[in-house]
This record gives sequence, structure tokens and C-alpha cells, in this order.
Amino acid sequence: MKKNTDRVSEAYYDELGSEFGKKVRDRIHWILASSKGETILDVGCSQGLVSILLAREGKKVVGIDMLEDAIEYAKEQLEQEEEPTRRHLELIHDNFVSHSFSTTFDCIVMGEILEHLSDPDRFITKAISLLNPGGKLIITVPFGINDYFDHKHTYYMKDLFAFQTNELHLSEVKFLNGWVGALYQKDATSTNKPIDETMLTELEAALVQHERKYVKQLLELKEERDELKDSAEDKYLQEKMEKVRAQQELYLQYQAEEELLKKIDQLEEQYKSLRMKYNNLKSSKLGKLTTKYWKWRRKRSN
Repeated sequence: MKKNTDRVSEAYYDELGSEFGKKVRDRIHWILASSKGETILDVGCSQGLVSILLAREGKKVVGIDMLEDAIEYAKEQLEQEEEPTRRHLELIHDNFVSHSFSTTFDCIVMGEILEHLSDPDRFITKAISLLNPGGKLIITVPFGINDYFDHKHTYYMKDLFAFQTNELHLSEVKFLNGWVGALYQKDATSTNKPIDETMLTELEAALVQHERKYVKQLLELKEERDELKDSAEDKYLQEKMEKVRAQQELYLQYQAEEELLKKIDQLEEQYKSLRMKYNNLKSSKLGKLTTKYWKWRRKRSN
């Protein structure tokens, strides 16, 4: 079975490239800054990066993930931390919805997990039940189209507003280089916050940035296609010229052979003519006398 392998910890430390690392750090640092309170639940903690960073600050953190490999990696990373950090973090291998928690939390983090769920409302409902009054729910998801084998939802602003309930309202939206962060607060006395002009302005700016990224990719692909086309045409012309040159060489070779054959034919004709003249001369009276004379000369010389 193909697994969704998260490498956020490696990306955070630039092991997957400095440009990508900066984008990941911007997102992680926003999550950290938004994680208010002393008790934090990191749902889908993956490699444990956010959980460890929060535990370093002395917050009591619980990280939970259903992937055993991810939790094992997180535990290995935690073993390298100082004792106070290890003491402030508990890592659990289990399903968030079915797990029985013994406490509630000031803040719950759901970083890049909702897009993988066919029914995210179950997770939201569970999170609300585990939040203390006034507690924060932090959600980050890819913004817009982000095709991936395990992505079941595409998120825009309306989808984030749809998570609001009578107990939970959206207080902040942050666009983060291809991702979007949403900060919710549990407060039964508050009404749901409508989309205001500031949020619309930020949404439009994020959409423009999103579209420009794809336009840039399309232009780069078009340029690459044109280069390949020119290269292919150059290669075709080069091959065509090579074929022409080869044909020219064959033609010149053929002409040389034709000239040689003509010379051979001419020499054969000359030989036949000379041979005929010789035979005629040899058969004449003068020829016979000449032949006898040379035979006599050879006998005398011997």
C-alpha cells in the first residue's frame, strides 16, 4: 500500500532545498506563534517537528499520529532533545477520532491533515470537544488545487468558513506560500465572523499569487517546448544535411568509378586494335621474314 510520507522535519532544516525550506518555516512559525495556551494537542503530528518545537518552549504537548513510522521517527528525534523537552512531550500512535484523551487542551493543531480526509467534520467535532473554553484550533491546508494521490479535498476560503459552528468561529486567515492557515476560537457567546473587506483583499492577493505561479509554470513549459522544437528542427536539418552530403559523396564516388570504367574500356579497345595489327603484321611476308631473322639471331647468340 502506498503511504503518505511526510518529510516536514527535513524540509524545515533545508534538507529538501533552501527555497522550499523557507516556505515550510514560514508556515511552521505561524503555527507556533498562533499556539496560545499551556496545553497543546498536535493532531497528525507526523515527524513531530511542531510538537518538539512547542515542547522546547516548556508547553505541555501531546502529539498523535496513526502512522507508526512517523511516530517512531518523532520519538527518535525527541531522544536527541534535552531532558526538559522530553518531559513536556508525549507521543501517541493511534487514531485521533477513536482515541480516548484524559484531558482537554488550550490549543489543538491540525497541520496538513484535513485535505487527506473524506469526512473532515468528524475531526472538527472531536477537536471542539477537546478544546477548553476560549481555546484555539489551528488548521493549515494546501490552498487551492494541489493534486496528490492522497488529497481528497481542495480548500478555498468558503471551505474554511464552513467549519464554523455555534461554538467555533473563525478569527484569522493567513495565506502562506501555497498553503492557507485558519485560526478558530471556541467561544459559545460569540457569533460567527463574516468575511470582511480585509479578508477579501488578502484572498484576492493570494489568488493572484496562486495564478501567477501557474502562469509562470505555463510560460516556462512553453519556452521549454519551443526550445525542444527548435532543437528538434535543428537536429532534423542537421540529419538532412548529413544525408545530402553522404549522397553527394556517393555520387562523386560513382562518377569516379564511371570514369575509371570508361578508361578501362578505352584501354581494352586500344589493346584489341594493337593485337590485331600485330597479328596482321606477323602473318605478312615481311613479318614472317622478320620472325625467322630474330630466331636466327637468338641461335647465334647462344
